[in-house]
Amino acid sequence: MPTRNRLAAAAVAVWFGVAWVKAANDDGLEFSGKRDEVDRVARAAIKTMNTLDYRKLDEGLADWANATTGPLHDEIAGLTADKKKQLKDAKPVSSAEIASSAVKELDDRGGKATVIATVEKTVQTANSKPQQSFQPLQATLTRTKDGWKLETLDPVPYAQPQ
Repeated sequence: MPTRNRLAAAAVAVWFGVAWVKAANDDGLEFSGKRDEVDRVARAAIKTMNTLDYRKLDEGLADWANATTGPLHDEIAGLTADKKKQLKDAKPVSSAEIASSAVKELDDRGGKATVIATVEKTVQTANSKPQQSFQPLQATLTRTKDGWKLETLDPVPYAQPQ
């Protein structure tokens, strides 16, 4: 191999080596991974909070409690027997899919994140026909000792197309 080709090969190898070291130590990659984790957890928790089957009410409410923290968790955990009976009597069956989501804010040091999502939801109660809807939601997540959990989940107001 001529000397010129060896020098070119060595230069390319050095460039790739430097690029690899920079990428391996890039804080942006680490932060990107954390953002992806928050998005994954938020999508699963939002789906859980929009899914309920009266035939498995206790299991569904336990899933809700496991996905939440703070006042939202306390509200679910504090449901009275009367409220649970009302829920069961309404015979709700709901399912949800996350159409899209995005991490709006992530404060990794503070353990807080905000995610926006659009949920495609199907709800049926008692003898009614299934109703499908799309709803934009905003979720606040808090990092707990058990990982990221939903702290709030609120609808995002928007103007209906005319």
